[in-house]
Order: sequence, then structure tokens, then C-alpha cells
Amino acid sequence: MNRTYLSLATVIFVSVTLFMSPVFAQHFPEPIPTDGNMSILVSATDINGVPASPGDEVATFDPQGVCAGRAIFENDDQVGIGAWRDDPASEVDEGFRDNDPIEYRIWDADQDVEMIADPPGGDEANRRWANNGFVVVTLHADGIGIPRIREVEHDFGVLDMTVGEARNWSTTIENLGNSDVSILEVGGDADAWLFGPRLEDDVIPVDDSIAFFSVFPGGDYQVGTDYSSVITLATDCPDSLIEIHLTGRIGAPRYEMDKDSIDFGVVNIPSDLYPGPGFALDSILIRNPGDATLNVFNLQCSQAAFSLAGGNPAEFSLHPGDSAYIRVEFRPEEHTEYNGTMVYATNAVTRPTHVTIPLHGEGLNPISVGEDRSQPPMQFSLSPVYPNPFNGKATVRFTVPSNSHTRLVVYDVRGSEVLRLADETLTSGEHSVTIESHGLPAGSYLLRLTNSGNLAESHFVVLK
Repeated sequence: MNRTYLSLATVIFVSVTLFMSPVFAQHFPEPIPTDGNMSILVSATDINGVPASPGDEVATFDPQGVCAGRAIFENDDQVGIGAWRDDPASEVDEGFRDNDPIEYRIWDADQDVEMIADPPGGDEANRRWANNGFVVVTLHADGIGIPRIREVEHDFGVLDMTVGEARNWSTTIENLGNSDVSILEVGGDADAWLFGPRLEDDVIPVDDSIAFFSVFPGGDYQVGTDYSSVITLATDCPDSLIEIHLTGRIGAPRYEMDKDSIDFGVVNIPSDLYPGPGFALDSILIRNPGDATLNVFNLQCSQAAFSLAGGNPAEFSLHPGDSAYIRVEFRPEEHTEYNGTMVYATNAVTRPTHVTIPLHGEGLNPISVGEDRSQPPMQFSLSPVYPNPFNGKATVRFTVPSNSHTRLVVYDVRGSEVLRLADETLTSGEHSVTIESHGLPAGSYLLRLTNSGNLAESHFVVLK
């Protein structure tokens, strides 16, 4: 349904203006009609002492700088304008609200200059908008400059300051009038921004512009913090306070771990009768759920039997959303229990920056506990999952060579533990475990078996 209703005076003005009218270039933006307006008759217009000419244009602007009415002078310096009301049910700013001040602007088509026009005499009724109102005004434009900024809002987004990132932004203040514009004062709250050049006392000549730029962050800042500032620029033009809204966020690195300790269980010390790797491997998955780069450094183990596995760096970085395994090796030399720690430091902001991971393991010398030397040791093995792929149940068989702590764990493709099938001391020999697909989404999975320094892996697929 069309909700546009015009007052009788506006219909007359617009009809007279449009009937048999020549075609002129349009300067001001086209207003958006709504269900309310004010009728304004411009009875005479003086542009620097000269009446308006055909092709010149007049417009009304609301306090937010929205063009809410416009008309083109055609035969003389009189014209009618319908100044539209803002629709409160719309998210768009279409025009005026009750008692809003009216800013009149004139465009001199011959000079291609836009100027602020002022109704003489100081009649307040000519300067305030009223729904269904009617006023007759004469306008005088004396060449006062009009500052115009191309952009009044800017979001710098999230910055990763751990890699020294900063962002620049610039905009231009243009003088669209025919007299110089002076910037009187720059104000606002902008602790996190750096500005340049200083704009106080700067002058923008006619048909010229001045650059305004900022760097974020440019001052003191804290990670994990949202910043919002409003910069104000005051000029010597009427109603010319310009607001620049700046927002940004300094990202924060964070970390999560899939476990907070490692127990290697019992590891056989190799000998002539019991050859073997003599060590165990395990790992901790660390992930960065933050919005800035996480740095992990000073990674080390406190006891000689524990060490970082080969190829594991002592420091590394994780971008937001990334994860990595920290692999630790346990290599006992004596028949005894071992306790140690793995420590590392981070630049995270939400948890302790220095992290301690308890490590535990036990070295076992089979000869010292009276095992039968005449029996060859069993071989450590992990059989493939059967059936594979499967939907429902599947069986996995494995063999452990000694009575020791055994772990059988299922991981998803992201490296997260999703199912623990065994985490206990098992007797030497062959064992079998049933895997149920209930609760596991369709996809590929990794099955990892660890026992006495031995590590074996197998893959399987769950169907739905």
C-alpha cells in the first residue's frame, strides 16, 4: 500500500514546478517520501547578492545530514519544497522529526558550488520542522563553506598485537563552499588512536580538502579489550560539528589443553633377553581459542628421564583457532618410579602464563622381579578394527608384552579425544575391546594404543 500523502500546498508547489519544466542536472540526493511533510515556499533567493538562476538547486537537511527535500529553480528565484518526515517504523533515516532544526543549502549551478543558505530575520518558525506545517522563506547564501567528510564511521576490526600489527585509516574533509573553512578545535576521547596531522587552526581553501588519518592502536592499550571513540571536529561553519566514530578491538591469545598431566605407566628397561624400545611417548594437545596469536616458549622437562620428543620445538606459535601436540618421551634407566614436570610459558591473558604439567612413569627391569628368562617376551601388537567401516559395533584386538599400564584411546580428525577404551593395568597377553558407534558422528577416527613404551596406531571409519 502506498503510504505517501502530500499536503495540498505541497501538491500545488510540486505540480507547478514539474509542469513543462526543462531538464536540469541534479546535485542534491533524492529524498525518500514518507507519510508526513512540511511545505516550504521559497519566495526569493539571494546568492551573493544575485537572484537564483534556472538550474540552481535548493535543499533541506535534517540534523543527521540527510537530504529530506529538494527543488530546482527553473524560471525565477521562487520554488516550493516538500520536506519529508522521518518514518519511526523504519531503520533508515528519511528526514525530520518534530521541532528539528532545518538546514537550507543552495547549489549554484554556474559556479558548481554548494553553500549554506540562511533565512534572514531570525524567524524561528522558518528554522524548525513541523508536520503538515507551511512557511514562506527568503534565503540568502553568502558563500559560507560546507565541510564534508567522506566517512564518519570506521571499524578497525580485531588486531593481533602479538605480531606487532597496527592499522591505518584515513578520510578527507572537503570544502564544498566558496569561502575558506577553518578548523577551530579537535576533541573527543581517543586514547587508543594516534592522529595526524594536527588539525587545529588549519584552513581548508575553496575547492580543496585536508586529510585526516588515524593509527590504531596509537596509545596505551590492553589486549582483549574493545575500544570505541568519537572524534569531533569544530569548524567556523554553521552547525558544522563533525563526528568521526572509530571502533576496534585488540585481540587476546588464549589456550586450552586436552589434559593436565601425563602418566606413561610402566616401561620395560631393555636387556638382552627383553629387547625393546625402552621408552614411551605421549602428548598433550594445546589449542588457541582466542583471537590473537598464542606464543608458547621456554618449553622444557625437569627430570632427565622425561624429555621433549624429537622434532618438538622448545617454542612455537599458534594462530587463532590452531592447535598443536606437545610430544613427551619417557626413557627410564632404573627399576624405580619417576615423577617430573614439563613446564612452558605463554602470552595468554586468561590463564596462568607459566604452565606446569605433572609427569609420571615407572621403569621396570623384568629380571629384577623374577620373570622366567626361558620364555621369550610377547610381541606388542594392535590388530586392525573389524569390521571397518562399520555402523554399530566393531572389535579391536591387541597384545601387550607385560603386566603394565595400557591406554587405548580414540581421537577425531582434529586430534581431540572422543573415547577412552582402556586406561588401566592389563596382564600380558592378548585382549579385545568392542567399539560402539553410538555417540560417534560419521567420519574417520584414529585408534592409539600405548603400553610400556610401545605405541601403535590404526584408523577406522564410522558410517551412519
